[in-house]
Amino acid sequence: MNDVICFVLTSINLPDRIKRIENTWAKNIPTVFYSDHEDEHRNIVKVSDRNDYVDAEEKQINVVNQIRGGLKNVLNEYKWICFCDDDTFINTRVVFEELPYFNELCVYGSIVEYDANPSNQIYRNVQIPIRLKYPSGGAGYFVSTSLLKVSGNFKNYDTGFGDVSMGMNFHHKRVPSVNHPLFCSTSPALHFHNDDVIVTKLTYHNIRTDSEMEHLYWFTK
Repeated sequence: MNDVICFVLTSINLPDRIKRIENTWAKNIPTVFYSDHEDEHRNIVKVSDRNDYVDAEEKQINVVNQIRGGLKNVLNEYKWICFCDDDTFINTRVVFEELPYFNELCVYGSIVEYDANPSNQIYRNVQIPIRLKYPSGGAGYFVSTSLLKVSGNFKNYDTGFGDVSMGMNFHHKRVPSVNHPLFCSTSPALHFHNDDVIVTKLTYHNIRTDSEMEHLYWFTK
């Protein structure tokens, strides 16, 4: 069984982001793009007809349920799935270093929770439990295939956000979420990370230019 596969949330409207990942870190790790369009030659699967601002939730829940239903035989061929956005950088070297220490019964990522983020607008939604923890989709998060095999189908909670809806599912399924310091929910500059720190991190988010993605890719190889 292979260690890990990445599933990247994207859209037909964002071809430059797909190409940016194809040309960098996706060279080092199996990667599938899930979208509102399909392209078998580029490993892009269609999971929704929507391509608007709030399509992420439908795409996220649909792709998880399709994986559980046998999409690309992922559950039988891989131990872990990384879900991330199309402006996320994955430091694949660190991924393979850290995976042996992950517990397959837990979700790993940059975990948002009320105690640490009380000003987060999502907690003003009356359907969101204050004790809810959810993994930042932009920072990426890891879920084991063994966990998905036994967790049942995932529900779309209509929160408007894919990562929050996943958090609702993990919450109700009583799946522990582990806040891991190597997942970063924004860019290195906004985290004030220097080069010595950057090479140790597993992910960064909001990487939206070719030059920035290429720099991170070559610098961390």
